[in-house]
Amino acid sequence: MELGKYIITDGNRSVGTLSLRRDGLYTLLEASAEPREGLTRLYISGGGQSACLGLMTPDSGLVKLRRRLSRLELKNLPERIEAASTCPPENTPKSRPKPAEEKPDAQPATPVKGWRPMPDGSLVLSKPDGEYLALPAKLRRVPPGIRLCVINGQEYLVFRY
Repeated sequence: MELGKYIITDGNRSVGTLSLRRDGLYTLLEASAEPREGLTRLYISGGGQSACLGLMTPDSGLVKLRRRLSRLELKNLPERIEAASTCPPENTPKSRPKPAEEKPDAQPATPVKGWRPMPDGSLVLSKPDGEYLALPAKLRRVPPGIRLCVINGQEYLVFRY
């Protein structure tokens, strides 16, 4: 399913095309343009933001770029493309990832006796018989042979090492 086709410019002149289309759960971006001296990067801009899609590579006398982007990767790009260019956009703020929304009711977890919280969200426990690592888990179903432990109201996979 075609999502859009755009003209790639190099200053004032048209040098190629950028097309976007659905590819399953991904969005496929395909661009081809006339080669120019040096490295060629492809930029898009829209809604007051800009982003570099990547470095175009030589192929059959043209420079091309092909990227498959997930929904998460698309969030870092302008929502609506207004222009595609091989020249960096001037006076346009770079596209920034949107900050993750914090839940207002989220309270810091109180540590369970013996478990030490780690910066990545895991927990570590030291016992005489060994060290234990608990990784947060949100599984739709528990595979055979896997045991989930509830620590401080959250499910964890626990490993001994």
